[in-house]
Amino acid sequence: MQDGTLLAAVDLGSNSFRLEIGRFEHGHIQRVEYLKETVRQGGGLDEERNLSLEAMQRGWDCLARFAERLADFAPGTTDVEPALAERWDISPDGLEYTFHLRPGVKFHTTDYFKPTRTLNADDVVWSFQRQLDPNHPWHKLSLVGYPYFESMGFKDLLKSVEKVDDLTVKITLKQPFSAFINILAHPATAMISPAALKKYGKEIGFHPVGTGPYQLETWNQTDFVKVSKFANYWQKGLPK
Repeated sequence: MQDGTLLAAVDLGSNSFRLEIGRFEHGHIQRVEYLKETVRQGGGLDEERNLSLEAMQRGWDCLARFAERLADFAPGTTDVEPALAERWDISPDGLEYTFHLRPGVKFHTTDYFKPTRTLNADDVVWSFQRQLDPNHPWHKLSLVGYPYFESMGFKDLLKSVEKVDDLTVKITLKQPFSAFINILAHPATAMISPAALKKYGKEIGFHPVGTGPYQLETWNQTDFVKVSKFANYWQKGLPK
């Protein structure tokens, strides 16, 4: 086995798991309390509120279990497949991407948040604009900006993100970019609940609400995150 960070889901029974972090180094596994580090640096599980690039990547790794993107990578590959968008159309000139969202995708229902509706185009537009528009009312919530969007040049690449109808979003580029779908598969483009963010503000990292296969159950800020399977996950039969 090569050196690297390990993420394990430990079965705790009663349909719940504990996400534990370790690191395989020099032939043995060492425990890495990066969740505590993430907390200490101010981020919780909100990927854009961590103060170091290392902590951000760790936050992204954990966030990917809770929140999803329009597209995703097939497990173990770099092949892109539909996620929250069940399909998309690309204009002949390569400038317009029209995403057709899955109907009936539910946000997590937890002890700390009860959603009032399913995911729709407003959530997608809101999620992009929060990171792109410096005048967006929630843009300044991030302590360090939006490194992934900035490093990928989203502001220079995207002309507009528009709602077509409740389940359709159109993203228009300023110039063609063949890898656009690939960069949308990164966890930093995940959709979290705008209603939850408005409720918890800077504390959203400790109250994540997404549409992913797991939802937060318990946060031990010095040791672990305990999650449970999301019973209303849109992919039937998952997580196993």
